[in-house]
Amino acid sequence: MLVKNTFTHDARVLREAKTLQQAGHQVQVVALGAPDLAETETTSDGIVIDRVSRGPGSSLRAVSDPTRAHNSTSRPAATLKRQAVRLVKYAARSPLSSYVQRGIDERMLARVVEFSPDIIHAHDLNTLEVAVALKKKLGVPLVYDSHEIASDRNHHTSAQKRKSESDERRLLPNVDHVIMVSHGCAQYTTDKYGITLPTVIMNTPELSSAEAATRSLRAEFTIPESHTVLVHQGSLQKNRGVEETIQAVREIPDCTYIIIGYGQHRPFLEEFVRTENLSDKVKFFGPVPSEQLVEWAASADIGICTIVGKTKSYLYAMPNKLFEYTMAGLPVVASNYPDMGTYVSDNHMGVTCDPESPQDIRRAINELISNPDLRRQCAEGSREARNRFNWSVEKEKLLAIYNELGASK
Repeated sequence: MLVKNTFTHDARVLREAKTLQQAGHQVQVVALGAPDLAETETTSDGIVIDRVSRGPGSSLRAVSDPTRAHNSTSRPAATLKRQAVRLVKYAARSPLSSYVQRGIDERMLARVVEFSPDIIHAHDLNTLEVAVALKKKLGVPLVYDSHEIASDRNHHTSAQKRKSESDERRLLPNVDHVIMVSHGCAQYTTDKYGITLPTVIMNTPELSSAEAATRSLRAEFTIPESHTVLVHQGSLQKNRGVEETIQAVREIPDCTYIIIGYGQHRPFLEEFVRTENLSDKVKFFGPVPSEQLVEWAASADIGICTIVGKTKSYLYAMPNKLFEYTMAGLPVVASNYPDMGTYVSDNHMGVTCDPESPQDIRRAINELISNPDLRRQCAEGSREARNRFNWSVEKEKLLAIYNELGASK
């Protein structure tokens, strides 16, 4: 498996790697290095992790890695971090970036050739170039696992989007099987490139019940039992609907909004809450280990998933948090988009809203708060949905792909 992050907080890649390892395959994950991480290690599951150097500016670029758990809350540190990330983003658009990426690809290629795998599994478009080179060199099948729509991603400039579309159109003919995370993403990709409909493998956790969870957000923040606890969890980036929800809860009495997660946007959000004098209603927590997320979510009253569809990736998203709320048995407030909205409505597990409207988010939250019977029905809908949407179901699709491609064990 190839992934251009540090493989420390990537729940999807870890889940797939564990599944394949447990099925009898030997999995090697080639990822990016960081000063505080081992270059080579083997997990307790037997997965081999090889991390390659990022080359010049490694320490600085590690700051902007969205999978790293940067959690400093001091204002000077937050300011320095934002400045470092701006510098990294500027460098990413310079000619130096292509030179650096070629160096990373060469080091990844060398590591994989040593391993001599039966299948190459490329996670996201930024690994597909080297994956195609490996396929041609080793003569083995290639799986392309696209976690979002590469040609229309959040934060990307128009030039970056055009390049991503050009790269994907050029490289896709070399791929033996495409995996995507939602039906909307899969259909969009088929329509755009004329390929066979990708296999949809959703970001569902393992089937579990959080009924006996020992985590408590109420206890962590000393929240009265009379208050409604709302939870958002996951990567903190622009267009995740967090600002809009912060504005929505301003006028909801006896309500606490807890934001669990990490990411480049967190310092901005913390400053926004401070300047708006909402620190009594909005709390930041974590990041926490991915295996604890369902338990923490289960201690809340309502799960919030108000991603804003400014790009096709977000419009057709089916985020991890949505399935974590399902596993936690939570009523949900979610964006009224084709995939997210349909999932919530069809499974009778919550209320949908326009995520760009704080007023409509407030309306959806109040609908659940003011109607205990509806809240109980939606919680039951989530508990029933987790029996159909869990990793025990989704992993069978992954194993079928590997069997179809003739992977040895």
